[in-house]
Amino acid sequence: MKRYLLALLLSLAGCSTALEQCVNRSTRNLQATDNLIAATQANIDRGYALETSSRVSLGLQLCTSPSANFHFCTATQSGLKQAPIAIDVAAEKRKLAQLKARRATLKRQSDLAVRACVAKNQG
Repeated sequence: MKRYLLALLLSLAGCSTALEQCVNRSTRNLQATDNLIAATQANIDRGYALETSSRVSLGLQLCTSPSANFHFCTATQSGLKQAPIAIDVAAEKRKLAQLKARRATLKRQSDLAVRACVAKNQG
């Protein structure tokens, strides 16, 4: 299922116009910084961070064979697990201030780049 979804998304990515591709490239760093700001602010609000790790477990389940016999077989399950991690709130606040300052610079740069994209694709 995931492979089909990925193939669909990749095929749709090729459908964007030259202007959309240029704007996406121009705003990529700004969007990443916005995501970091949101995550850092959430950590400060909670008082701790959440670390995501993958988890794989192996278990037994009841299976059937072609001859309709029941037997035990192994089943692998995977998923993501989030665990709280202690943070230094003061350090997170300093990081947030730095990210916001960096965001202001990136915003000006991306605005200029987007205007250049629009001008390039209008003519």
